[in-house]
Amino acid sequence: MGEILNEGLGVLTAVFEVWLCYPFLYGIAVKKTPMGMKEKIIVWANIIFLGTGLAAVRRTTFFSEYTFLLSIMVTCVCIWLIQRKEWLLIMSVTAVYYSLSALTDFLLVFLSSTCLDVTFLMEMYLGPSSIKTVCFLVSRLIMAGIVWGLKRNEAVLRTYVSEYKKWLLFFGLVLVLIVRRYQFIVVRLLMGRLAYEGIKAGIALLLILLGVDCLAVLIFASLILKKENQLLLLKDEMLSRNYQEILRMSEESRRKIHDMRHKLMMIQAYGRDGEFEKLQQYLEVVCGELEAGSHDVWTGHRMLDFILGQKKAAAQQKNIEFDIWSSAMLKLPLSDGDISVLFGNLLDNAIEACERMEKGRRWIALRLEKQEQLFFIEITNSMSRPPMIKNGEMLTMKGNKTIHGYGMKSIERMVDKYGGVMSVETETDMFKINIAFFKTEI
Repeated sequence: MGEILNEGLGVLTAVFEVWLCYPFLYGIAVKKTPMGMKEKIIVWANIIFLGTGLAAVRRTTFFSEYTFLLSIMVTCVCIWLIQRKEWLLIMSVTAVYYSLSALTDFLLVFLSSTCLDVTFLMEMYLGPSSIKTVCFLVSRLIMAGIVWGLKRNEAVLRTYVSEYKKWLLFFGLVLVLIVRRYQFIVVRLLMGRLAYEGIKAGIALLLILLGVDCLAVLIFASLILKKENQLLLLKDEMLSRNYQEILRMSEESRRKIHDMRHKLMMIQAYGRDGEFEKLQQYLEVVCGELEAGSHDVWTGHRMLDFILGQKKAAAQQKNIEFDIWSSAMLKLPLSDGDISVLFGNLLDNAIEACERMEKGRRWIALRLEKQEQLFFIEITNSMSRPPMIKNGEMLTMKGNKTIHGYGMKSIERMVDKYGGVMSVETETDMFKINIAFFKTEI
């Protein structure tokens, strides 16, 4: 009875280990999307069959290098069949997860075999053992705690992990090599070439893990600080641009006030001299100028109309045609601040693409539509050449790549924040971006 219970607990622990890999991936690397029946079958087949296989292997040996590598590869393939993207990131995170699990197993088995004064070879490494099963269970509970901690900072982690996935791959390879090194040490222990000292081995492994973790934290902290400095530079540039726009609008307002003073003096003169026919004609001219200078209304949303008017004026100053088609939309699914970020970046990118054209017609077309629970944005603009793409991301064509290139990332962040979808189409001389949000109010 005890043996059956021990084997059952071993199977459940191994299945739980494979299942836990998915929250680990979804928590820090891969954005979870709704799965169909086919995807669910792939996931649960991976969890059940791989978990059962791991349990069967662990009945005869504590650790198998081939099973370890096979677990990484099979899980990577299953997740790739569901996501079909970010292969490098999936492989890196999966390697990190299974490596941490294996190293935690080694740490616990070294310490427990010494503390409980059991034979490492017979009780812990070869054959079934209740102590070994408990070590696996405690190890998975530790990993579950790590996953829970990571899930609490899911959004932030996913942003940084996606951006620094090459560093994550580096640490995944380092952890795999450490696992391989400890497997080699265990083999030498089993062959009698090394004296077994569980406490020393456990403490050494713990120090190695802490050292790798500290190094990872320092490197990622350095990269994050570098990014924050870049964002501050970008913010300064945007503030400078907004300041110049405010100065331009202030100058235009002073000019209009000055002109209006002269117009009022003319109206006063016509009235004083009794030239009412000329007064009537002049008032018609002044009213026409006022109507022409009034703010256009496309959507009825005050903030959005202000930004559209600002960007359209900026485009027209650079001889760029700017056409807007929109229905009325008093309420939108974004806050005013996020509307400014989203449309500011979208239209700045379109204007800058047109500016780079040395010849040909330069134009921008914006279409906004709101139907029931759908808010749809389509921006099309002319361009001289298609954008460069590397690792699925568009590269900036501006000179200073240190502070540029965050416009599209800001757009993606806004789309993700409100649960929208985005698609991009490019042709030889045309760029189109489509964004859809599936709720119409915040």
